Amino acid sequence: MKKINLEEYTKSKKLLLVFDVVIKSEVFNKDAFLEERKIAPSSYRRARAKEQKVGEEIVLKLSTYFGLKLVDDEFIKNLEKLIDSLYFDINYRVIENHEKYIKEIDEMLLENTILFPILKLIKLFAITFYDKDVLDTVAENIEDFEYVSQFTAFFNDDLMEIYDLLRLSYSKTFTKEMLAKQYKNGISYSIIAAKHCLDKKYYDSLFFALKAKNIFINENNLRRILCINFTILNNLASTWNFEEYYNLAYVQMQIIKSFRIETSEKNVCNKHITISALSMGRYDDVCSMVEINKNITLTEVFCYVIAKFNTKKLKDFKIWYDDFLVKRKIPTQVKEKCDILIDYLILPEKRKIIEIEQCSIMPALIEVLKWS
Repeated sequence: MKKINLEEYTKSKKLLLVFDVVIKSEVFNKDAFLEERKIAPSSYRRARAKEQKVGEEIVLKLSTYFGLKLVDDEFIKNLEKLIDSLYFDINYRVIENHEKYIKEIDEMLLENTILFPILKLIKLFAITFYDKDVLDTVAENIEDFEYVSQFTAFFNDDLMEIYDLLRLSYSKTFTKEMLAKQYKNGISYSIIAAKHCLDKKYYDSLFFALKAKNIFINENNLRRILCINFTILNNLASTWNFEEYYNLAYVQMQIIKSFRIETSEKNVCNKHITISALSMGRYDDVCSMVEINKNITLTEVFCYVIAKFNTKKLKDFKIWYDDFLVKRKIPTQVKEKCDILIDYLILPEKRKIIEIEQCSIMPALIEVLKWS
């Protein structure tokens, strides 16, 4: 399946757009610089607007001056194949070839060709969408993004689709144009959804998450569907749509089990299915799930304590709780956080919710506590 077409990058009209940036970064007076190279500024502008024979001569002169190597059809075809493979691997969350792609791109960059902006773009794409913490990646590579952003006029529509993914990732806020744009890929909408969720714009996040999911469904993109489902789950919990929350969490867990996924995705899903059962008042289910889980997280401990609190008289609950602390060898720091939770359950007050929020538990559980 072909995604990227770079045929136009054999034409001088397109290649001259590289020099618009390169010249601007190195000289003060562009026209004077061109005249010194025996290039008429008017001829440069005409060749940049329409393919002309003189354009090839200008490209040759400038590439020689700046030490940039021109490329042949074979280089273009190899680059197309590389970008196609990289794009589809990222879209379907295949990470095994990541180091190979970086190595191949670096080798092509060493050739110092006139297509270096494209290579820098796809290298940043590979780095940004590797399976790593997005916030850390953005902080580490913001300068590289700002650099490739200078070459947007040089990127064709296929490459701009990749650039748009980076722009959404590296932008602190979204413009109206960015939100209104009709993107061809689901990842774009999933980025918008994730950022809206972080900003607590849950209904907006849900809207874009569902747009992303529809695209992923049409692509039969299971890994991305699983990923966007987690954003949807967070939004459903935060908008108190607990029945939908429980139903989706249950389906998500069945998918994970059927494909025997033993990664962080399963651990996150365990939390969601436990919290969603709690939100539906399925306290016996909560207890059963936690009791068979040998490696329970603080979130699941909280769910267990809440479920027991709601099924026992206070006197019986305190006896159970003391026994639970001993049997499960609960660390002192966890006990202290559980004590904060129990204090809230006995006498709910808004200020205590703030204390619970500082206990590093899943936000969805906070929403359930606020509702109950």
